[in-house]
Amino acid sequence: MERSKRWMTLRQRLRMRGFRCNLVCTRAASRLNVVPLFASRKQALRYLSVRWGIDLSKIAVFVGEKGDTDYEDLLAGLQNTLILKGAVEYGSEKLLRSEESFKTGDVVSNDSPNITYVEENYEEHIISATLERLGMS
Repeated sequence: MERSKRWMTLRQRLRMRGFRCNLVCTRAASRLNVVPLFASRKQALRYLSVRWGIDLSKIAVFVGEKGDTDYEDLLAGLQNTLILKGAVEYGSEKLLRSEESFKTGDVVSNDSPNITYVEENYEEHIISATLERLGMS
């Protein structure tokens, strides 16, 4: 109980200074992750690359075929992207684009070597085999 009080106090102090975030406990409450409220996955990848020098070609990002509003942002780039087919039945595509707007193929080529499709069966051995094909074992 004492620990959660300290975390709530920390969260309140951060918000008073203009840093809106969520505090997430991990590893049996031994670690505290601070996650900005309005950071996208693309911004998080850029931060990892610039601030910590992490090689993005060694990172895999999982996205659904539908429903992710930052879908196109995660297709382009050095990171490996695994698109999970059939993970979401109804996505937000109708909200994001109309018939006049650009298509996904205009953002990034579908035959990019960094993009891999995973069919509807997401078992561990299938995901592992897909990651090995990308050279990420």
